[in-house]
Amino acid sequence: MQQQQQQEEISIQSYLEVLWRRKWTITAVFIIVWSLCLIGIGLSKTKYKVQSLVAVKNQMYWRANLMSFSQGTEEPDLTLSGEAYRDVINGLPFAEKVADYLLKEGMPLEPMMVHSALKAEYEEPDRIFIDAVSEKPEEAIALANAAARVFVDDTKSTMMKRLLGGRESALSFQAKARKEVDDIEAQIAQFRREMGFIDINGQMTGLREKIAGFEAARGEVITKFEIAQTHRRDLLKLAMAGSAKDMALDDPRVDDYRKLQVSLAEARIKYTDDHPVVQNLNRQIKGIEDRLRDTIRRTGSNLNPEAFLTLTEDLTRTDKEIADLQTAIDSWTRQINDVDTQLEAYPEKLAKLQSLEARGAAAQDSYKHWTTNLEELEFKKSQVPGNASLIDLAVQPRPSVSKVTLIILSTLISLMLSVGTGLLAEFADTTLRTPEEITSTIGLGYLGSIVRLKDAKSSVVFQDGKAINQIAEAYTRVYSNIKFAEVESTFRTVLITSARKGEGKSTTLTNLACAIAAAGKRVIIVDTDLRNPTLQRILGTKYAAGVTSVLAGEMTLDQVLKPTVHPGMTLLPSGPIPPNPAELLHSNAMKEVIRQLKERADLVIFDSPPTLLVADAMLLAGELDAAIIVAESGGVSRKAVQQVKESLQVAKARILGVILNKMQESPGAYYNYYSYYKYYQEAEEEKRPTAMGWIRDGIDSIRKARSGRG
Repeated sequence: MQQQQQQEEISIQSYLEVLWRRKWTITAVFIIVWSLCLIGIGLSKTKYKVQSLVAVKNQMYWRANLMSFSQGTEEPDLTLSGEAYRDVINGLPFAEKVADYLLKEGMPLEPMMVHSALKAEYEEPDRIFIDAVSEKPEEAIALANAAARVFVDDTKSTMMKRLLGGRESALSFQAKARKEVDDIEAQIAQFRREMGFIDINGQMTGLREKIAGFEAARGEVITKFEIAQTHRRDLLKLAMAGSAKDMALDDPRVDDYRKLQVSLAEARIKYTDDHPVVQNLNRQIKGIEDRLRDTIRRTGSNLNPEAFLTLTEDLTRTDKEIADLQTAIDSWTRQINDVDTQLEAYPEKLAKLQSLEARGAAAQDSYKHWTTNLEELEFKKSQVPGNASLIDLAVQPRPSVSKVTLIILSTLISLMLSVGTGLLAEFADTTLRTPEEITSTIGLGYLGSIVRLKDAKSSVVFQDGKAINQIAEAYTRVYSNIKFAEVESTFRTVLITSARKGEGKSTTLTNLACAIAAAGKRVIIVDTDLRNPTLQRILGTKYAAGVTSVLAGEMTLDQVLKPTVHPGMTLLPSGPIPPNPAELLHSNAMKEVIRQLKERADLVIFDSPPTLLVADAMLLAGELDAAIIVAESGGVSRKAVQQVKESLQVAKARILGVILNKMQESPGAYYNYYSYYKYYQEAEEEKRPTAMGWIRDGIDSIRKARSGRG
């Protein structure tokens, strides 16, 4: 519970810190927006608001079932609710109708003006409030009442138009159904004419009966044919009775014999028996009879020639009968096949007729349906009720919004816009501001924060080894954090650098050296910013000789080391500005100077140019034990500090961490980073009440209240 309470306090403090940091942006935006709002309120005219009231049903109109435009629909369409009424009144077409109404009443107004002046709101279950706003009270009343009357009249006229429109549609559907009925009846009549007005079912029954008769007759013939075939086989068996060999009754001589007998009969009619033709025919017949007797005798048959001839004649008659019967069978078969062919075409014709009759019945039902609906519509049209009723008319106008309310709204809007602008500016800010960004984004250790000096006569906050400003405690805390780094490995020489000019690295170096000297350590500060030396200006000294004098061999190290007014701190000035600073800093002579300085002090601190401007800091960092980066809070980008880190890592320098310089005093910063000099701030706030003190007191009260609840 306590941890959660702490997190909430940190979150609130972070927001307060952002607002405090962006206070001038927020203040400027608030003043500009609020001033513009006040000017607008002062120039604006008072607008009057009135209200009329109508009651409605929960649908725009009652739609008859035929108005759904789909056959079979039996329920009315109730899709338009009270919200739909509201949208109708708030639309431009309705405003045009109200403008036309007012024009007839002698008050010409533009439809767009009417549209902007009217606003409808729906309230369950059935009320619609129509508000009208205008600079003229009489005009506002006229607008509200005209809108109410137009709406009531319009709902009834709209319903009537819908019903009339539905009637026209129903008449169209009825005519279409009637035409379909007539077309199908004409098709049925044409089909029957093509069929010869016959009864298809009766015709099919007759054809089936005819086929049955043909098949019965063919069956009788087939029966006779089979009997004749049996008789023929019996004759052949009888002819062979008692014979040792087959004796065919269909011997060709039998036919010759019959032909000769016929010829003899015809010759006797013409000639006498003594005539040579008759005698010749008798001789041929006798010769055949003799041969037949001889044949019968050889076969051993019991038949005599007369019986054999009788059997032969019977066989001839039977063969002729069989041939005649086969012809009859073939004839009946052809007739049956012809009737079957006729019968096969009738089912398709019957199906077509049945389809036409079904379509005709459906079309007739549709015609009756639309006829019935038209009759119902004519009855309902005479009883159309109004779908809206007028409940209350506007009478007394009142100001739509008072100026006090507008001022309050303007203040709130200005405050929200200004705070939003401040938060947006903070979000878009890419500069380094907080310790969390140092540790999480940059990936370096955080050594401490230094508040921006205000109204200070000197940038040095120590005098005679004692603090003369509350910020001095911050440098002491930085030194304490630096000492923690010695746990891993000791160091005697430290480089102080920054990303760019103006971040306060030289001032930070001087005050840090004073804090270390105040702790009883011997400190030498070396101005190795050979391009733009600053330490002497900060300390108020003016020595001509310095580091470059020693490197040039003009003077010894002891000659150029100068004591300062701060006990325990010695200054090694930069000396004359050389033409080749980088070469001097990277020389063997410089390495010797560093070695000698380490022998003369507990800690040697080197000032250097900004790392991103020249390579001096990189060259020097490689020869020293450690390096510290000074970054101006809100004055240098995170990317620039990241580049400084990478440059020092290339030089294989040991980076102790980052000192966040020139931080703004804010509630968040106060609680998060400056609790170690809380005593001094409280003392100052007791003397001089400030906004910081008020905010701090407020946060203290919140914390005490939460602690009491916990």
